[in-house]
Amino acid sequence: MKRKTLLSLVVFILLTGAAQAGFMETVPVGERVYEWIYDHIDELYARGLIKGLHLGTKPYFRDQIAEELLSLRDHIEKKERVIGWPESFLLQELEYEFSEEINQMKLKANSSEDSGPIKKFFWGVDFAEKSNFESKRRSVFRETCWPYVKAQIGTNFSLCTRYMLDENLAEDPDYQGKVWRGFAGSASQAYLAFHLPYFRLLVGRERLAWGQKGSGQLILSEHAYPLDMVEIQGGWGIFQGTAFFSILDPLAVHDSSDITYIKRYLSGHRASLDLFSVAQLGFSETVLYGGKDRFVEPYYVIPLFWYHGEQLNNGRDDNTFFSLDLTLRPKRGIVFYAELLIDDFQIEKKTQGDQEPNELGYSGALSLVDPFGLRGIGLDLQYTRINNWTFNQKQEHNRYLHKKRLLGNPLGPDADNFCVSLSAWLKKGLKSRLAYRLERQGEGRIDSPWSEPWMLTEEEYQEKFPTGVVEKLSYFGLALQYNYANLLRCELLWGHFDFVNYQNVQNQKKDFHQLNLSLSYHFLTM
Repeated sequence: MKRKTLLSLVVFILLTGAAQAGFMETVPVGERVYEWIYDHIDELYARGLIKGLHLGTKPYFRDQIAEELLSLRDHIEKKERVIGWPESFLLQELEYEFSEEINQMKLKANSSEDSGPIKKFFWGVDFAEKSNFESKRRSVFRETCWPYVKAQIGTNFSLCTRYMLDENLAEDPDYQGKVWRGFAGSASQAYLAFHLPYFRLLVGRERLAWGQKGSGQLILSEHAYPLDMVEIQGGWGIFQGTAFFSILDPLAVHDSSDITYIKRYLSGHRASLDLFSVAQLGFSETVLYGGKDRFVEPYYVIPLFWYHGEQLNNGRDDNTFFSLDLTLRPKRGIVFYAELLIDDFQIEKKTQGDQEPNELGYSGALSLVDPFGLRGIGLDLQYTRINNWTFNQKQEHNRYLHKKRLLGNPLGPDADNFCVSLSAWLKKGLKSRLAYRLERQGEGRIDSPWSEPWMLTEEEYQEKFPTGVVEKLSYFGLALQYNYANLLRCELLWGHFDFVNYQNVQNQKKDFHQLNLSLSYHFLTM
C-alpha cells in the first residue's frame, strides 16, 4: 500500500497544471470521477434551468453541455431567469469544467474571421481510491486509475484512448481477463468522433446509458461494460435520434475435443422528444443475436427498421427489447420519472406456450428540490421492479449479458427495490445525504436454466413475485461529499446492511456495518 501511495504522489507532482478537454469528447458515464457532472446537470434540470439536453441519452458530448451552459448564462444576464446560491454554485462548477469549450464558442460567435483550426493534444490520469472498512471482515483498500491520451483537431474531430487499471475488477469473480500484480486492465474508451453536418459519428469503444436517471435505466445501464461499436447521433429541434451496432464477447462452448466460439452482436436505436421543455419522451429498442454462422445482419444495422418485426419475418430466435421512458417537470423543483421495459409480452392465450409470464421491468421516481421553500434540500423516491425471466432466453448466447455483466439494469430479474434519499447542501462544495433502501431478490437469475415451467401444467400458469425463498435487504446509509475546485472529490459513507433469507436460504440472516472512504482526482495536461 505504501508503494502505491508513493506512486500516486509522484503522479501528482508530475501532472501539475490543469486544462480543459475538447469539443467532440464525451463525458464518461458510470465512472466516479465524472459522475458529479451528471448529478449537477440533473439537479439544474430539476431546478428548471437546464432545458436543451436529452436526459435519457448518455453520454453527453462536451460541446452539448457547453452550449447549454452558455445559453443558461445568457438568460441569467438578461434577467430572464433568477437563481439562488445552490444554482449559482452548481453552474459555476460546470462552467469551470467546460470553460475551454465555452470560450471557443464565444470566440466563434464574436469573431467575423476564422481563427484557424484548433489543434490540441491532451494526456493525463484520472485516479480513484476506495477504502472499505466492514464489521466482521478485514479492511480493504483498492485503487483505480485511468491514464489517457486525447487529441482535438478543429471542432469536428477528436480521438480518445483511455485505459483502466482496476483492483476492484481484478477481484470480480466474473472477470475473464488477465490480472497483473493485483490489477485488471482494459480500455474503457477508445474511439474516433466526427461531427458531420446534422450528425455525430463515433467509432470505437464507449459506454452507453439509455433511460432515466440513477437506477431507473432499464434497457442500457451505465453499470454495463463499454461496447465496441459504431454509433450515429443526430438532433433536429425537439427531436434526437441515436443508433448503434456492436460486437459483444463470444460465448465459449466446450466439447470433448475443442472450444467453439459463438458470435454475439447487439444493435439498438433510440428516439427522444423534448416537449416544450416540460416533458421528455424516449423510445428505445435493442436486439441481441448471434450463432455459429451468424454475422452482423443488415436489417439490424439500418436504424429505420423495426427490429422485432424483422426478427419475426426472418424466423430468428433473437432477443429483442423495447422501452418507453418519460421525464415530466410540471413546475420548477418537481420532476417525475417513469420507464417501462418490455422483453416479452403475451398477447394471445391460444396455446400452453402463451402461458409464459410477461417479462417486464418498470421504474418510477419523484425528485423534489427546495421542498417547502427549504433551500439546498433534495428529496428523491424511486421504485424499480423487474419480473422473473426478464433478460434471460432459451438460447444461452442470447442472454442480455456482455462479459458476464448485465447490459440492462443491474438489479436483474425477479427483484424489486424501493429507495428514498434526503440530501442537503451544507455549504458550497459540501453535501450530505441520508438514504434508505428496501430490496427483494427472488430465486430467479439471468443465468437460470430456461426450464419453461408453464409448459408442465395444463391449467393457467401463475408465478408469484418474487419467486421461491425471497432474500430481503434493508439498508440505511449516511454520506458526506466534498468537492475541491473540480479536481479532488471525496465521499465518506457509512451504511448498515440487514439481510433476511440471505442468498435465498430460508431463515439465514446476515447484518453488518460498512464505512467507505472514496477519493477521486482528475489530472489533465496538454
